[in-house]
Amino acid sequence: KKHSEFISYPIALEVEKIVEKDVVNEQSSEKNENSADVQKVKEVKKELIVLNKQKPIWMKRSQDISEEEYSSFYKSITNDWEDHLAKKHFSVEGQVDFKAILYVPRRAPFDLFDSRKKSNNIKLYVRRVFIMDNCQDLIPEYLNFIK
Repeated sequence: KKHSEFISYPIALEVEKIVEKDVVNEQSSEKNENSADVQKVKEVKKELIVLNKQKPIWMKRSQDISEEEYSSFYKSITNDWEDHLAKKHFSVEGQVDFKAILYVPRRAPFDLFDSRKKSNNIKLYVRRVFIMDNCQDLIPEYLNFIK
């Protein structure tokens, strides 16, 4: 899921689930016509779960994206329960073309000034495939709270 979260075709995983069903026992109902025995039987069902439901919103124009989409995307990427404080959605064209969304979280991280901590806030995707999250050369160290 980490590397293929934003691929355009769906990636599904087949999962087995155990479901309990009530089955009426016919042999015992012949003996006692008034009461029927109900037994619980475990049944295995196979189900397909789509793993990459999140769409890459950085590929869209900023005018076409609602605040709810920005908020849900931020929460899915950062695993944060609060909404973001600010965002910047932009694209750069030239010798190298790229599109980006930068988020400022509502609360500062508790280990903001810890120099030993590996900052993995900015994630690099190339053609919707995750490449790396240790991009130390992209932003200066004092901006490591940006996600």
